Amino acid sequence: MQTFTKALLGSALGFAFAGMASAQGDCATPGVAVVGANAYDTTGASTDVHPNSCTAITANQFYTFTAAVDGTYTFDLCATTYDTKMAVYDGADCSAPCLASNDDSCGLASSVDVVVLSGATVLVEVGGFGGGDEGIGTLTVTAGPPPPPAPVNDTCATPLVATLGATAFDNSAAGSSGFNGGGPCSAAIGADMFYLFTAGSDDTFTFDTCGSSFDTRLAVHDGSGCGATCLGDNDDAGSCSPQSSVDVSLLTGQTVLVQVGGFGANTGTGDLNIFVSTPPPPPPANDTCATPDVIAGEGSFAYDRTSATSSGFDGGDGVTTCEGAVDGGSGNFDVFFAWTPAVSGDYTIDTSSEGNDTNTDVHLGADCTATCLVDSDPATFTFSGAVGGTAYLIQIGNWNDTGAGNGPGTLDITLNALPPANDTCATPAAAALGANPFDNTTATTSSPANTCGGEVIGNDLFYTYVVAADGDYTFDTIGTSYDSEISVGLGADCSATCLGTDDFNGAGNDVVDVIGALTGEIYLIRVGGWQDGVNGATGVLNISVTIPPPPPPANNDCSTPEAIAAEGTYVYNNEFATTSGFDGGDPLLCHSPTNPDLDEFGQQHNDLFWAFTVPCDGDYQFDTTGSTGFDDSRLSVHLGADCTATCVASNDDIDTGAGNYLSQVDLIGLVAGDTYLVQVGTWNDGEETGDGLLNITNTSGACPTANVLCDPANNHNQGGSVSLTATFGTGIGSGLHIDASGGPTLGPVASWGFFLVSASGTASGPLMNGILCLDEPMARYAPQTAATQGIPGLDSISRFDAVGDLENFAGTSTTGYGFDVPTELPFTPSGSVIAPGDTYYYQLWYRDLSSSNLSNMLEVNF
Repeated sequence: MQTFTKALLGSALGFAFAGMASAQGDCATPGVAVVGANAYDTTGASTDVHPNSCTAITANQFYTFTAAVDGTYTFDLCATTYDTKMAVYDGADCSAPCLASNDDSCGLASSVDVVVLSGATVLVEVGGFGGGDEGIGTLTVTAGPPPPPAPVNDTCATPLVATLGATAFDNSAAGSSGFNGGGPCSAAIGADMFYLFTAGSDDTFTFDTCGSSFDTRLAVHDGSGCGATCLGDNDDAGSCSPQSSVDVSLLTGQTVLVQVGGFGANTGTGDLNIFVSTPPPPPPANDTCATPDVIAGEGSFAYDRTSATSSGFDGGDGVTTCEGAVDGGSGNFDVFFAWTPAVSGDYTIDTSSEGNDTNTDVHLGADCTATCLVDSDPATFTFSGAVGGTAYLIQIGNWNDTGAGNGPGTLDITLNALPPANDTCATPAAAALGANPFDNTTATTSSPANTCGGEVIGNDLFYTYVVAADGDYTFDTIGTSYDSEISVGLGADCSATCLGTDDFNGAGNDVVDVIGALTGEIYLIRVGGWQDGVNGATGVLNISVTIPPPPPPANNDCSTPEAIAAEGTYVYNNEFATTSGFDGGDPLLCHSPTNPDLDEFGQQHNDLFWAFTVPCDGDYQFDTTGSTGFDDSRLSVHLGADCTATCVASNDDIDTGAGNYLSQVDLIGLVAGDTYLVQVGTWNDGEETGDGLLNITNTSGACPTANVLCDPANNHNQGGSVSLTATFGTGIGSGLHIDASGGPTLGPVASWGFFLVSASGTASGPLMNGILCLDEPMARYAPQTAATQGIPGLDSISRFDAVGDLENFAGTSTTGYGFDVPTELPFTPSGSVIAPGDTYYYQLWYRDLSSSNLSNMLEVNF
């Protein structure tokens, strides 16, 4: 309910319901509303903004209402079906000030309660919440009972008398006077009431509303009427909050005007309590910088801040360090000591015994001319660099300006132990190979505390080490009893150049390795805690010569693969292999360690390479099964023989579901003679390395093999012997190609020859100038057509060229030399063929001047 004190004139109550034929959308020409239901229609109405508008209302209309009797009147649109808004103004036209407004009081409709005195007129604005909110509605006016009368002491001109003790009050019907005693008392005491109190003695009196039922405000003014002047006011009084309390010192017979009310619109019942206060004790003797307690040396020095005032002293620095009597400054409720240290050094200053949140400042000097040196919020701190015989002003106060909890305490001053001799980089101690124990209990932290690499080393000590012999060296703090840190620089003092630092290398102990140290070089080693304040324990600096790791394997790079040309198992060890970064042009498929889409556990590391030349056509499997040095590998296969090879396939785990984290790649239809780059590594960065196996298997069946027997053959007339060599997968027919070399070169008479084949090769008998190693049945590849081969068929007859290599004149070789062995055998009857798993033996018969000779023999397993 909104209550008004302004008297409003108007017509009498008692109108019956009437329509509003004169309704208007203009505040200058309003319609008339009466008690009861007043129909209206804002369909198509414009929006006319009242100059003193309470709130934005669209498609609006204005009506006047005149009260017949004093009362609380309700104006509502609750029977209206669209989203409405309304406002009520104190008057009858566009000059009327706003009284109250409402948006949603009954659903989306609106309602306002106001007090209207008999004969007074109010202006009622009705309309919509926003664009499109308009239509037929009903403004209902309901008369309620009149408000209770204002209390007698509602103004500063009509106060009631209050005495010591409790005086009950109720400000529910009081108005708000706005009285503030000429300032600085607040004018924002709502629904206020006034009382007079006359002191019966010279005392400090407390005026409070503690125990009242609502949030109060209170002021005390010197005088007895509206001319009284402000002495003090309060909103929330500490433990009495949200009630109020004011202490005032009065003389016998002095009268004050006491103003009580609410915070804002708060009203209710309460008590005005008046009683004589116990005066506070006098401030301590050392309450100001001009009267400090004089102390010297170390010890515990008592003080009591219970009744201390706030000096505001800041040692001439009221902004950055010693801030004075403001939040964060020690000038609040402070006491002072003039302290002279007996000896120079660092001192611990401690006020924690008080049990309150103190703030302590140290100033250079002994009185109010002292200048700020240190401000400390922590109750315990180190005052560094105190000079013996010099006077310092120590100021102890609150960290803020509330004054809560002030009490007795002791100022404890202790001389800190001197730091070790090697506490600075300018005075390092000599270290030797092996363990060098240290204790940084009293060490300070160098400035700056951060060292090379950006790490912080707290409470640090310094050592130098002179290199006795070329080599690699390790500097560590393993065995130190706390979380330590170490850094190493090249040099003997503060000008040393950073080489490395370590802050965490397992269990809080740290390691720095220096590679390639030279005889006579000097290294500066810095050891301490992982941050400032980590001290008070023993540690150890270990210096040792390290054995460098062996070089990586020769096939650690795609440019230097190990050449292999047969299926089988290839043993390797990648413990010292580096990570090449090779990915065959496909960083995702072949697990590149530089691919941003793969974390380190999705990359291929510590890899080795093999250039595998396919020995024969077929399907091949590449895997790492049987590896013992690790259980999780990666394997990739690329087409090519070096770093130009392109990624074909890759695998991490054969079967993750079964827990087999070794690798396998299967390729179908490889062609003999093609070369593939096989890359094998581990699945993450250097975590799992060691002995491994690369297995290459022709899953289509074993490749043909050729063994050389009866070797060397007998010499021919030119002193050499003919040797046969076999290659597979390059010829037609069976896939076996035989070359003959070392024969007689072209002379006056060409040396001709042909190939012999047998199913057995156990005989070794002389034949002319040679040794016949073949058994019966035996046949030669003569100029005839194979029944299953077609032309040129079985013809192998040819001659040796100028360098002793057997040419091919019959077109039975794809190279122009040697012989492509057909599938069909030259045995009689024709039609028998070479089948997988068969073994046959081959020799070359050739002319040797007027005689003949034979080559060595090949045993071929198909």
